[in-house]
Amino acid sequence: MLPILTTLLLTESVWAAPLQPPPVAMEVVADQLATAPGTDIQILAMLNVPEGWHIYWQNPGDSGQATQISIQSNQSIETQAPQWTAPEEALELEGGVINYAYTHQAGAIIAVHTKEQAQGLLNLELVADYLICKHACVPGQVREALTLPISTQPHVSPYTEQIAQWTARLPKPLPEDHSSGWQNANFRLLLPTGGHGQLFPSEELETVLESIAWDTQGVGLEMTLQLKSNPTQSLTGSVLRISQAGGLWVDYELTVNPPESP
Repeated sequence: MLPILTTLLLTESVWAAPLQPPPVAMEVVADQLATAPGTDIQILAMLNVPEGWHIYWQNPGDSGQATQISIQSNQSIETQAPQWTAPEEALELEGGVINYAYTHQAGAIIAVHTKEQAQGLLNLELVADYLICKHACVPGQVREALTLPISTQPHVSPYTEQIAQWTARLPKPLPEDHSSGWQNANFRLLLPTGGHGQLFPSEELETVLESIAWDTQGVGLEMTLQLKSNPTQSLTGSVLRISQAGGLWVDYELTVNPPESP
């Protein structure tokens, strides 16, 4: 814990200094140019990180602060939790501190549902709170407004293809031909397709994770997670990245379910 504590203390001491990093820019688009009462809207928020700086994934790692997005509106709406793209990098800092970060661009897909009584204009304001770091860290906030007329029928926007491209970048369900199981406190997962594996654990998984082992000697890729104890409930939110030759990779959703009772 000492290296992590030292890093945090150094970070806090620098916050008091007059450090002004370049701002994080946010672009917001929707899959509709006009919406209708009782309609579901897909919103894409893209955060552009200044070169040389980074912001944090939902599990920031050993230090840092998760990037958050909230929505304010003049209408009564329902929103789902943002679906974030996987972190771009696992940064290893001095003292063995590991952070899961966005170093270029982060994307979040947010589903918004308008109520049946909605009328007039739908005014949305997206607020992103983040911690931006280089040699030091500074908290930041960016706001972006989006206005959609409310009509009798929704009108598709020209951004649907862009939203589909970003949706395709979200972590996917594991392929059907994978297999997984428990042996004592070890969780094992086998992907017959093989490749190079990298794990971005959720905060829940990270708290019980002792070690990760990879095996490519057999058929495909095997990942073994040694845990401090068997979980009593499903651990969701982790991302398993499988990289192939040529620099291509696929991000998969990883859920560690508890062992079945005998």
